Amino acid sequence: MSLLAGHVALHVSGIPKDFDEKRMLEWLSEQCGNDLSIDSVKICRDASTRRSRGSGYINANPESAQKIKMKLNHKKLEDNELNITFKRHAPLSKEANLCFNNLNVSTTYESFEKMFSSMDDSNVNVVSTKLREIPNKKKVGYAQFETEDIAKEVIKKFDGAIYAGSTLKVDVFADYETRMSRSFTQVYVNNFKQISEDDLKKNFEKNGKVASAFIYPNNGGRETYAACISFENHDSAVKAIKELNGHSLDGQSSIVLVTRFLNKKQRKQNAKRTAEHKTENNLFVRQLPDDLTYEEMRAFFAKFGEIDSVRIMYDDKTHQSKGYGYCSFKKYEDTQKAKNTNDLNLKGAIISITSFIPQAQRGARRETVFLKTQRAATTHRPTRKGKTDKQKNVKQPSHHNVQPTAAAAPQNRPTIEAIPQAELDNMDEDDKHETFGEKIYEYVSANYKENPGKITGMILESFKKDYAALNNVIANGKIVDKINEAIEVLKKHGN
Repeated sequence: MSLLAGHVALHVSGIPKDFDEKRMLEWLSEQCGNDLSIDSVKICRDASTRRSRGSGYINANPESAQKIKMKLNHKKLEDNELNITFKRHAPLSKEANLCFNNLNVSTTYESFEKMFSSMDDSNVNVVSTKLREIPNKKKVGYAQFETEDIAKEVIKKFDGAIYAGSTLKVDVFADYETRMSRSFTQVYVNNFKQISEDDLKKNFEKNGKVASAFIYPNNGGRETYAACISFENHDSAVKAIKELNGHSLDGQSSIVLVTRFLNKKQRKQNAKRTAEHKTENNLFVRQLPDDLTYEEMRAFFAKFGEIDSVRIMYDDKTHQSKGYGYCSFKKYEDTQKAKNTNDLNLKGAIISITSFIPQAQRGARRETVFLKTQRAATTHRPTRKGKTDKQKNVKQPSHHNVQPTAAAAPQNRPTIEAIPQAELDNMDEDDKHETFGEKIYEYVSANYKENPGKITGMILESFKKDYAALNNVIANGKIVDKINEAIEVLKKHGN
């Protein structure tokens, strides 16, 4: 009972992501009555997007906390199953978190937790449990214990034991990344030009003996192909990924991607997990040098922490770098270190590092900016006679700057359109940087072809985040002069 002495906190996972603190508190009152003594409800949110993580904390007196746990633990809330435990200040050992495979499909939480009461040691306390039903009419159970010693005794007693007609397999729980990294022999290769299977095998046999190679039929008429390579052992497959990912085969211009081969189910699971975590642990990196390699990019970011993956984006037709890419870290803390660094010099280029924002969210942000701009543009100015002192200090949108007229560019090339002043005023620094970068990069790519990434980076760096001045240069048709200046500097240095 020492756990419930004084003020206590409950950790709750499985909270629907559209629930805020007020709605959660109302639901608790509906389920457990209005006599609950709750101090606070806190929803955990992503640091960058402020979206709910689907978990939170309830601070309450001991009686209310016990009542909430007893009545609502494992209860369905919308389509989610709640898992409620008492918060512990000292972290529990991962080695004391066990996985029970091959449970009978009829197993309930009550029967699952009663399993451990049959043990001789009366001090076996289960911190939390979880049940998952799998398609082959079995269930998987998870149980967190207080100590590793207790967990070892549980494994000793139940691993291989028959329970409700099923033979149990009990082991320490392994997270998704650990399970995915366990022994595999097949790799997936993508983005290479037409080549025979024998030649493809020769490229990969440098890393170990290849059992087979299969090139997928290119029914879509694309320029590049994909293949599955099977090695005779796991170490060879790992070496192939490490040595060949981000390189070319037989001097081809295309850059191949080599990853672990996943079946359809694994790809779906991987895509789902990636979507859940890439916002907080993924960075968007702009103004990359055109000749940057995967190894150089990985080496630059590795000093901040353990890297999950790096990616450089290439043009499908020219196979040249687009000047931007992504870096994903294993831990959120390392992501923040990289994002807040002052070391932005990568092979002589000053890069830009920002949080990755999924496409749907970027569209929503741009739509919000557009709506704000429309409201600002349609706001009627108050008459001079009716202005108050407060209204006099409010900066009104400058209508003559809403759509600046650009001067004609040399050689009759269409120039870049400036951003309306009202829209620019409603953008944050990241939006401005991204929008101007895209405009300049697309223009240089279309009209000058060579080194669009470097030229874009040089121009953005020359304005030192003075986006108003950059917008003014674009509006006056002078951006072409800046581009030509950058080209002359690159020619002078042999680029």
